[in-house]
Order: sequence, then structure tokens, then C-alpha cells
Amino acid sequence: MSSCCHEATGETLQVAVLAPGDARAFGELLALPGIADHYFSCPREQVGSRIAAIASWSGWQTDGILYLAARDASGGFVAGAHLTASSIGFFVHPAWRGHGWGSRLVGACADQAAAHGLHALHAATRPDNLPAQALLSRTGFSRVGTAGLARWDYRRDL
Repeated sequence: MSSCCHEATGETLQVAVLAPGDARAFGELLALPGIADHYFSCPREQVGSRIAAIASWSGWQTDGILYLAARDASGGFVAGAHLTASSIGFFVHPAWRGHGWGSRLVGACADQAAAHGLHALHAATRPDNLPAQALLSRTGFSRVGTAGLARWDYRRDL
């Protein structure tokens, strides 16, 4: 398990690759209102089955996907992300938004990607997800296009 720590407003944020024992709690975090609606790009009726599949996984580094999570000092999940060969997806617990946790997690994902030899990362947001767009801009991503009206695409060179 690789991990790194970042200081944030007097608290330590631990970013680490998820272990199999984290699956259920991570799935519960994904199911929170305001997370599932933005994190998954599938139709709403498929979100529940996607969360159930994630919550039952026994390994986090399978199928070319690396899952990372940020935990606060008490060990509770604050934010999560997935990293594939070229893209990143992320979310922040509603109670922790606006405190820099998402930016730190995206930065840690970029560090992981660079350490694995990637030269760029891609991300996408819905046009109405202004907080995610701001976070991507703050963490070095540039908007590079759109995929119709449903998604705005971003890129960060590493």
C-alpha cells in the first residue's frame, strides 16, 4: 500500500491506495447525496448497481484501476478518487468540501500517475458541476473540449 501525507489547516490528510477491507465504507461514501449524482457518468438507474459492485470488490488494483482515498485524522473517509491509465475521477464528502481536501487528493493522484510513467491525465465534468471545474483548474488541468452538452473535458500534463 502506498501512501503519502499532506498537512491541511493543522490536520493531517492521509492519501492511500485502498485496501480490500475499505470496500464497504468506500461504497457507503459513494452513495451519499451529491456524490453519486456527479461521480458516475452512467444513467441514474444504474448508479445503485455500480455502488454495489464497488462495495463488494476484493481488490483495488484490478482491471487497470487504482482507487485512492483521503482520510482525516480520525481515519474517516473525506474524499476518494480513481486513477486509470489516463484519467482521474474524484469526489469529496459534502461535509468536507471547501477545505482543500479534493485538491490534495487530485495532487496525490497526479503524483501516483507520474510515478507510474504517465505523461498526462484527463478528467471530465458535467457542465453544471462548477466546484469540480474550479478544483481541476486549481490543480493544473486545462479545459480542452466538450463531449456534446453532457461533459466538459480537461487535461493536465505531468
